[in-house]
Amino acid sequence: MSDLIVPTSTMDEPLALAEHTQQEVFKKVDDLVAAAVAEGDPLVAISGITELTGLERLVGLGKAKLLWEIKSRWEAFNTGEEFSDFILEHTSVSRMTVDRYLLAWDMYATNRIPAKLVPSIMGRSMRDQVEIAKIVDRVDLSKKEWERIAGASNGHEVIEIKRELTGQKPRKSGLVIRLRRNGDLQALDSDKKVHFAGYLEVDKAKDDPIIARTIERITRGAGILVE
Repeated sequence: MSDLIVPTSTMDEPLALAEHTQQEVFKKVDDLVAAAVAEGDPLVAISGITELTGLERLVGLGKAKLLWEIKSRWEAFNTGEEFSDFILEHTSVSRMTVDRYLLAWDMYATNRIPAKLVPSIMGRSMRDQVEIAKIVDRVDLSKKEWERIAGASNGHEVIEIKRELTGQKPRKSGLVIRLRRNGDLQALDSDKKVHFAGYLEVDKAKDDPIIARTIERITRGAGILVE
């Protein structure tokens, strides 16, 4: 199984895909493009971005589940080695990455997530899921808190929620940017002092798709918390 995980020490491990897997994915892309051309609608092809992004996230969850399942049955293999040592020897995945993936899948395996929110949590990036798992590991979350986590607009908001719920202090150099409902952009320093940083036309976004897309791009790209 070592060919499934390329040696790396980051959370964004590239995958060494088997040739048949590559062919399946690229055929899907070719089919989408052909359908888009036939219908004269590029959106048909662009829809594949969402599907491929979902596959990327599913791969991360698959690795997390694989590691968790192997560890839970480790004594049955009688290798004479510790689980973490074996994984490091045969895949070169860092211990930190293994621990994070194990923690992420554990919240699914132990049914810590409300059933109706499982799809939305699974649909988040693996990095977000690891941060959520850190919250679950330390806090007994209420239904309202789970819904807040599931509704977080980006990874920066997930981290901010984690800091709040776990009592973790932000780094002194940390800076949080928040978009208020009235369009005000506020910057909060490490002492939670509020600084007015600008204004976005959120009211006009309801009727102007260009403004709506612009605001979405700004907030996502800068990791702005949206109220």
